[in-house]
Amino acid sequence: MQQEYKNRQRILYVGPIGWNWIHECIPGDMHVSFLELKHILHHLLSFRVLYFLCLNLCRDFIYVIQHPKSLIRFSILDAQDQDLILSCSDNWPWLQSYASRRDSPVVLVQNATRKCKDREGHFSNTIPIYCAWGDLEEQIFQSCGITIKDFHPVGSVKLGIAYERFQHIPETKDHDLVFISQFRPTAGFLDRDADSNALDSQINSCQRRSFELLRDFAERNDRQITILSKTRGPEDYPLEINYFTELANGLDFNYIEGDKDERDFSTYFSCFSSKLIITLNSSLGFELLAAGKKVLFCGAGIQNFIDHFDVRPYFDSLPREVKLETATSENFRRKVRGLEALSDADVQQLIAEPAKLIVNFSATHLTHYRVRQIIVDSLSSPAASTTTTISS
Repeated sequence: MQQEYKNRQRILYVGPIGWNWIHECIPGDMHVSFLELKHILHHLLSFRVLYFLCLNLCRDFIYVIQHPKSLIRFSILDAQDQDLILSCSDNWPWLQSYASRRDSPVVLVQNATRKCKDREGHFSNTIPIYCAWGDLEEQIFQSCGITIKDFHPVGSVKLGIAYERFQHIPETKDHDLVFISQFRPTAGFLDRDADSNALDSQINSCQRRSFELLRDFAERNDRQITILSKTRGPEDYPLEINYFTELANGLDFNYIEGDKDERDFSTYFSCFSSKLIITLNSSLGFELLAAGKKVLFCGAGIQNFIDHFDVRPYFDSLPREVKLETATSENFRRKVRGLEALSDADVQQLIAEPAKLIVNFSATHLTHYRVRQIIVDSLSSPAASTTTTISS
């Protein structure tokens, strides 16, 4: 039994983000260990980590002097027994740098839309293996001077898992108009005197205007609003409910709490059962559009919001039919009516090319199975069998 354990291929998952769903991408015959690097100093108590710390310092002196924290993180990873590293923290520059400086495979999996500036200032100009939502990510990386050697536009893992599970739910509650909240329990939302140029204040301003347009439309047309919570902890639910109660101005609305556990895909299920989804620029909105749902993005309707949030490439890839480009009641009504008039076939035709760019969803080739095969292939490649070394 011990020999069988030793022969199993070893995957090290670097978290904390995504573990509760990314595990469905890992073949069942592999040994998996979990490493969280939020607090790194206590790892220095390990003799093995100290050994690699000294080794890395000698072999790559200039780099580690420029990036001392990376030296510690690199050494912690080197000290682990693993054949492949897997992570959904694809926007960690140091992890991308580690991946480019090691021979053993590191598979990075995108888990949300990314700001363009998140790609700038990286410690490395190459990424070996990247599982992206869509082709757009490679274009954004290239514009920042970063090359991906093994690029896989496979779609969203969470969306694929949610879609598969939703097919087996016997009965779900239908929702009319779902508003994806981007509320945050910060001064930008709760303090009227907060800096208006701060990002949270910009999100708050855009959300208030968008929800007011939705509220007025629902009130005039006898429609029901369901708010999909942004907050993830019960201590923040009252703040979010009070925030929207004020904005609703007496109009009743349903409120769905956010996923308490990442394995609970209730947010996706609620949207799959909706007639129309309203969002500013949420990652969930882009995922749902790719899955064939009718989604209206209101972020483009507020001056400078898209540039301030740094997500212009995503919005430029969307068809005009799903973007509110001017935040007026008449434009909002026209966009909603236009989307609702589309058949499912019309929606599929409308989003076919944009979806491939942003979230490459396929109901017949779900993302978690595709990532699983990429892991298997990466472990089978010649590089995976070599000893971990530092590139000079």
